[in-house]
Amino acid sequence: MRIMIADNAENGDLCDRTLMSPSQNKSAMQDHIPQWQASSLTQIEYCKAHDIKPHIFSYYKKQFSSATSSVKQSSQLVPVKLV
Repeated sequence: MRIMIADNAENGDLCDRTLMSPSQNKSAMQDHIPQWQASSLTQIEYCKAHDIKPHIFSYYKKQFSSATSSVKQSSQLVPVKLV
């Protein structure tokens, strides 16, 4: 969905912004997290360079980290005693 919003500029110019669905956000952020990790930028610097709100970036970083650690925990071998 595309919307036009008023810019903060004094002349009242309109900006063209594209709203993404949560699944589109998730997909985009799955690409951004490893790109940020490979860069030498801080999270804030990376967010500014890519026009990402820092709280959105942090949210998805935490979501992906939690998902990864739960997969790691569930894939561990457990000893079983046969009777």
